[in-house]
Parts: sequence; C-alpha cells; structure tokens
Amino acid sequence: MPTTLTKSVGTASRDYSTGPLAAAALPSSLVTADQKWIFEFYNDSEFTGTGILFDSSGKTCDATRNIVLTAAAGQSYKDHANVRTNPLKYNASNGVGLRSSTGSWVIRPGGAYTEVRRLQVSATGAGGIGINGAVNEGTARKYIDCIIDSVSHYGLTMYDAALAVNVHHAATGTGGNGFQVGGGSTVIGCTTVRCSDQTVSNTGFTTNYGTNIMQSCAAFGYTNAADAAGWHATSSKYNATDKASGLPGTNNQHSVTYTRTTPFTDAISTSMNFIPIASTSLAANGFRDATNAPNDITGTARTATPTIGAWEITAGGGGGGGTGAAMYHHLQMIGAY
Repeated sequence: MPTTLTKSVGTASRDYSTGPLAAAALPSSLVTADQKWIFEFYNDSEFTGTGILFDSSGKTCDATRNIVLTAAAGQSYKDHANVRTNPLKYNASNGVGLRSSTGSWVIRPGGAYTEVRRLQVSATGAGGIGINGAVNEGTARKYIDCIIDSVSHYGLTMYDAALAVNVHHAATGTGGNGFQVGGGSTVIGCTTVRCSDQTVSNTGFTTNYGTNIMQSCAAFGYTNAADAAGWHATSSKYNATDKASGLPGTNNQHSVTYTRTTPFTDAISTSMNFIPIASTSLAANGFRDATNAPNDITGTARTATPTIGAWEITAGGGGGGGTGAAMYHHLQMIGAY
C-alpha cells in the first residue's frame, strides 16, 4: 500500500505557496518512492503567472502511485453556495483559479494516471493551452469537472487512453480549437464553445492518433464541430453542434441554433454565461454514463436522458453546492467516485 501525501497549495501558510514549488517537491519516480501525492489548492488568492503554473512532466507513476491536482474541500467553484446560479465561466472569485499569460500551457500533467479535478484554468496568452496532457507522457490521465478558457489555442489536449468528464471550455478569441483528443481517449459530457461575438473558426474536437470516443458532448461556434476521422463510429453518440453535420457516431443533435442567448444564457465574451437554457435540444437528448458521469459539472445528478454537455438542466435550476459538494470531494479522494 503506497503512502499518500496530501499537500496544501496556496499562501505562505500552506505547504507550498505556488504550483511550481509544489511540483518541484515530487520525486522523479512515485513508483520507486511508493507514494501517492495529492495537491489540494486553496482559493487564498488567484494563482497567476507568465509561465507554467504546474508541471509534473517526466514523473513515473502507476495506477496507485500517482498525482492528483484538485481544489481543497470547500475551495472549488463547485463548493460555492450559488454554484447553480453563478455564470458558468472562469471566475476565481468563485473558487480556485489558475491563470497564466504564457504562450505554452497553464498546467502540464505528466505521469500515468495523473488526475486534474475541480479546478478553473485560464490561458490568456497567445498560443496558450489551458491543460496540456501531452502525448507519451503517461497513460490513463483524468480531467474531471474543470472550467477552462483560452484565447487562441486548445483548452485541453489529452492523449493515451485519457478520460475527460464534465470539462467546460470557452474559446474567448477568434483562433484556436477546443479539445485535442488522441491515443484512444474518451470525452464524456464536455462542452467547448467559442464566444458568440468572435469570428467562427477552427474545430471543436480534433483527433490525433488512435480511435477515440465522444459521448454527450457539445461544440458551438466552430467552423467544424469535430474532425472527420479518429472517432469510434458506434461508441461515439448523442452529441450536439450548431453545424448541419460533422459529429461522430449516432443520435446527434445537428443545426442547434447558436446566438448570444441560445442555447446558452449569454454567450457574448463580455458576459460568458454558458449555462444552457431549458428550451433547447441540448436538454434531455444526451447519453448517461452512470459509471464515469453520474453527475454534471456542479455535482447535480444526471437524469436517464441527460442534457448534452457539461451542465445538467433541472426543472428548478438549483442544487449542487454546499455540503453535498464537499461530500462528493471526499468520495473522490477515497476512490469512491
């Protein structure tokens, strides 16, 4: 049984005051050290910089001796009392946020089985990537319940049997793609949207290497919803776009109207509230993966026929925060979810 080391990241009163200092503490091989490292970020203030804010590339990990990046209990946007009414966008006032103006990436999660959960990430630099799970740096990495925005490149790149669940990405500029999915990876309940006042361009979900799976995902504001090749033809299903075609698999929703206030609350870049509205074909047309995605990005339970994308529309529009979110975080840490 490996030793689990839980470390806090935040102000000087925490174990580490910055992400780079936290990453520097990792051994080169967690397998040799027989350790699992959990970094819990605190919303003492926004994590900012002009370079990479966490880089664990080159680390040797396995299924039980791995790295987890997450918000501490009560510190995530998910834990905010108004999580179901706050605009769905990056806002460090609502929970842990990491923002960098780098031209490379904000988080580079290296090592097999590394997990990034419950964090907000913003890449404001030209060419910056929110989370860059680069190829050949570790298999089976996970990206769960994250809010990402980027100006001119990818929000998330994921390779080598990676899994992304309930990741919301906003492209705030005219350039760049949404997700790059490669090496037999899977995206479930994810959304990528270019702000409605930006020029339509690029691709929502690109592929690179292997056969990948897209289920219950949404892509809006792109020239192409997804690359034509690189997707599993039958396992990919129940996705949505404003384009007349271009999504892999079956039972997809095409030509969904996209304006400033449809199908999201307010998609203009000065507002950026990507909560989907009820009167849209995103609602009740998704695919529920009870194992990997029983809840949405706020912790709200998915119905048998869920909303497509990261957010689950409910009759009352509420729920998801407070004690229930804290318990959800605890269950993640003990491996129950």
